[in-house]
Amino acid sequence: WFKTASVTGGYLLGFGNGTTDTASANHDRKLAMNSNGKIVFGIYNGAAVVSIVSTAAYNDGAWHHVVSTYNYLVAGGTLAMYIDGVAMTPVTGIGTAQTSYSAYLFVGSAQSWNGYPNFSQSYSNFNGSIDEVAVYNSVLTQAQAAARAKARACRSMTVLTNYKFYDVAVTYNTSTKTGTLYVNGVSQCTQTYPSATVSSSVPFTFGARPSAGPVYSNFW
Repeated sequence: WFKTASVTGGYLLGFGNGTTDTASANHDRKLAMNSNGKIVFGIYNGAAVVSIVSTAAYNDGAWHHVVSTYNYLVAGGTLAMYIDGVAMTPVTGIGTAQTSYSAYLFVGSAQSWNGYPNFSQSYSNFNGSIDEVAVYNSVLTQAQAAARAKARACRSMTVLTNYKFYDVAVTYNTSTKTGTLYVNGVSQCTQTYPSATVSSSVPFTFGARPSAGPVYSNFW
């Protein structure tokens, strides 16, 4: 997930073998936003940097979910990208990138690919918010990416500590398709769930109280 209104772009994440984002001799698999707000995912195939670019800009100040994948077993090497569950046109025949190497994952910054197509801006740090970064050991499908995009989290801004009573309530407006989380009568967040359905019978499972530490409420 990312959110920004920046017009300077920046790297959301990338791999590099250096211990800092500017000291990597080998670096690859980079996800970035360019200065026009479009999302770019690129790899190095041994000869050049190849990339896939979103069709629209996403620097609108709203939260967006992005999944980018590289599959060297399909169509001579394929880059795919899904933003808010919607597939971009894949880029095929790109060859084979490194499939096994040791590297650090940098979030919010990466070694610059300045000068390569679609990475021409000399940007580095991402000026915005990033949340729930995940790296998978398999290639996600569009259906899996869409399912993750629909699981939009609405989090409490109030830290719920142990051994205290809190009035926690969740409401859902079927007309506006919005859910709101309240703690002690104070609205914490409101989220739109365009594909949500309401059931008259919803099972709940109550787990054991944690022995220590803060508890954060999540509404999915």
